[in-house]
Amino acid sequence: MNKQFKKSISYFLIVVLVLSFFNYKLSYAASLTTLSDALTRNKISTLSDHTIKYRQITQLSSGTIGIDFNTAGFDDGTVDYTDIDLFYGSSQSEVNGSCSTNCTNATLASSAGAGAWGAVFATNALTLSYPTSAGTAINANDYIRIEIGTSASGGDQQITNPGSTGSKVISIVSGADDGNIAVVILTNDQVGVSATVQPTISFSVSDISIGAGDIDTANIYYATSDTNGSTSEPSSGSPSLLTASTNAVNGLSISIKSNGDGSSNAGIYSSTLSDLIEAAASTAVSANSDGYGVYGKSATSLTIAEGYDNDSNSDAAITRSFTTFLSTTSPVSGGTADLSIKMGVGATTKAGAYTDTLTLVCLGNF
Repeated sequence: MNKQFKKSISYFLIVVLVLSFFNYKLSYAASLTTLSDALTRNKISTLSDHTIKYRQITQLSSGTIGIDFNTAGFDDGTVDYTDIDLFYGSSQSEVNGSCSTNCTNATLASSAGAGAWGAVFATNALTLSYPTSAGTAINANDYIRIEIGTSASGGDQQITNPGSTGSKVISIVSGADDGNIAVVILTNDQVGVSATVQPTISFSVSDISIGAGDIDTANIYYATSDTNGSTSEPSSGSPSLLTASTNAVNGLSISIKSNGDGSSNAGIYSSTLSDLIEAAASTAVSANSDGYGVYGKSATSLTIAEGYDNDSNSDAAITRSFTTFLSTTSPVSGGTADLSIKMGVGATTKAGAYTDTLTLVCLGNF
């Protein structure tokens, strides 16, 4: 064999080897991109959901997606296809969101079938098998999201984290493409936070001097904030507006009592005349008859006690002992109600000046 022929053969072999090398490199698996795995817990030996995301490079219209949790030390427990969701499509926002357009919400089953992906865990590795027919391909550059655990629709089982700390690598083979994801496992992934909300309560009375003015037998008279009185009930916010707030768990109560005659009976009293217009239920007060009725009205975020709500149902006369006037059963901010009084006098009621002192106490139910 001449030297020229040998040299030609050598060049040919070199070219064939080079071409074979390049052909091998071109058929090698592509690397998945934008890989991530969001765990709901990073603590050792703790149940956690997994949200795996990546971008496919090569079209997948047959074969499988394999996710290996085993080498990282995860335990799939009793997770099955009902605890898994598979979304994919060309729109990243749709795949990671509602999956309403440009996105496939894959049907999963215990094994691949017509239009259904098979989803099976074995030895802590998940295999998603492409439908046997009527499947929707994962196109090149499609985005993929896989939910595992209670984050999946209808999911009720979760994967248990490894029992050791550190960086753990989860490998993915998606058709002809592959990639790895690293997740971190900690001794504890939670920070205890404490705070104490200090108890608060406030109470105010808008007018501390109210009066019914000059009264006679012809009408019922209402106390007003200017002490002149009126034969018509004052508008909301009058004659004396009570405002209360508290952050007490069980709200607050406002109690009221009348000084009356100072010894035994409630009502409005003339010390000069030693005469008492006795307390009565507000709905019982009438013209041409002695009566002194204390009641509440125009309540906002506060409840008027039944005996003081002026509704003819179990109304009661104020006493010289504290009784509940207003209340709430939960925290309240800026609750309001009007403290109101109406009076009537009879033909034999002694003429003169009458007074009463109403005492109010606000109590927080912490």
